[in-house]
Amino acid sequence: MNRIVLGLRRTNLLSRFNFTTTRYLTDGKKLTPEELEIEKIKENEAKYFQNVKNSFDNLQKSRSSESLEEKRSRLMYQSRKRGTLENGLLLSHFSAKYLPGMDENSLNEFDKIINGLHNEWDLYYWLTGATRIPEDVQSNKVFQLMKEYSANQNKESRITQPDL
Repeated sequence: MNRIVLGLRRTNLLSRFNFTTTRYLTDGKKLTPEELEIEKIKENEAKYFQNVKNSFDNLQKSRSSESLEEKRSRLMYQSRKRGTLENGLLLSHFSAKYLPGMDENSLNEFDKIINGLHNEWDLYYWLTGATRIPEDVQSNKVFQLMKEYSANQNKESRITQPDL
């Protein structure tokens, strides 16, 4: 291995090889191989999340024809089946109490919150006040109600999901 590298240095092929495998940032800073790998990962993630967003938008458009009762039933189910126990408990209790009385606008706001393109743990931390809440979520009236309900001022027992 050392002979090859030394041989490349003597013939100046090493600098040509490095030139073809390096990229530069807009400010002219040369990227290391590790930084180059990170940039590739970021590009792939951006493409992936754009595809996810497009799929999500198409799914939401297909739901535009569902009735109010279908939407209420879907949201009740999605509140119970979250993938994390913590959110399942918080959202199932909230939805059992408030979904039956929500109008269409409130249901749409609730839908945006629980089916938005954010992480389940982000939602949990927002509801419990552990992290800063984004402006678009903070301004949502249903989210404010959810956050108030999650504070559990009355100290209700919510260790199991409510019956259907």
